[in-house]
Parts: sequence; C-alpha cells; structure tokens
Amino acid sequence: MRSMSANMGLCRAKQAVVRLDNEMPEPVSICRGDRQGCVMSPDLFSYYSEVILREADGCRGGGSANIFLDGAPLKTVRSFVSLGSKLSADGRLHEDICNRMSHAKSAFFKRKSLLCNPKLDLGMRFRLWRCYVLPILLYGCESWTTLETGRRKMAALEMWFLRRMLRIKWTDKVSNEEVMVRAGGQRYLLNSIVKRQVHFFGLLMRKQD
Repeated sequence: MRSMSANMGLCRAKQAVVRLDNEMPEPVSICRGDRQGCVMSPDLFSYYSEVILREADGCRGGGSANIFLDGAPLKTVRSFVSLGSKLSADGRLHEDICNRMSHAKSAFFKRKSLLCNPKLDLGMRFRLWRCYVLPILLYGCESWTTLETGRRKMAALEMWFLRRMLRIKWTDKVSNEEVMVRAGGQRYLLNSIVKRQVHFFGLLMRKQD
C-alpha cells in the first residue's frame, strides 16, 4: 500500500509535451488521469478498484456505499447503463436484452421510410436492416446467456421486423412460417447470435493456447 501511495505521488508531478512539426512546446502538467502507455496505469487502476470495492462492501444487503464523487455521495441503484449495456444488480441479462431490443426498434423506426419502402428491392432492404439495425441489437451478444425466454423474444422481434418490412398486417392472419417463406430464408437473429458466440469462444480458447 505504501508503494502504491509513492507511485501516486510520482504521477501527480507528471508533465506531458505534444510535438508539433518537430517543435517541442512548453510542457503541460497532467492534472487528471495518466499519460498514454504508462506502465503504472494498470497498477493504479487496480489500486483504485480495490479502494472502491472496499468502500462499496458496506452496501451489501441493501446498505448505502460510502463513496463520494465531487463531494456528492453516490447512490446505490438497481441497474445502470455502461458503454451501451444495461447492468443489473443481480447480474442477469434480461434488462440488457430488453434495452437492446428497445434501441433496435427505435433505429428501425428512424429508417422506416427506407426499410418499409416497397419501391426498393427486398434484398436491398434486408441489407440495410442488417447494416443499420442489427448492430445495435446484437452489440455484446457474445456474452449473452441465451435462455429459452430470450430465444423466444428474439424470434418474436425478428417477426416484428419482417412483418413490417414485408408490409404484412396482423389482420392478414399470415403465419410465421409463411413470413419466413416470403423473406426467403431461415431465422437470422438466433443464428447470428450463435455464430458470434462460437467465434468469440474460439478466440478465447486460442488465446489461452
């Protein structure tokens, strides 16, 4: 702990210089963070993480953590969004998947004039759908635990997309099998999730070797 305090003291006195056209201007003091590529950054990150976890240990069982940011105490919440993913206190992915589905529907409505335009070729609309909508939905799906409930929701969401792109109303009483025949393919969402998860698992296994 003393060595980490000493390292933090060294970091407080750091300065940086930005080279411009082979000229070296006056150095600037680093007031927050650390310079890029510093070998001490991982140790400092681990140190701060350990301090935060020790402070947050008191919030177990519904208590409040004694953590302050800019003089204001941080509240204990049930869920929050980080890097586009919704994290919940129980560690489950249900809220994150629902959040992704909501964002994907919003992206679909923003481009509805193209995705539901009958003047455009259906294959072109499918490519636009896979380009502009699916990346929002499938972000981080490599870490999802696809339970039966999640698979049913993904299958229903895919039908929701296809029926609007094919301009099929719910009053037309068209079955899901007929929708897939008109779309000219198999289930795309579930297959994409499985392929990404298998690919990610392969990368992890090769990295261990």
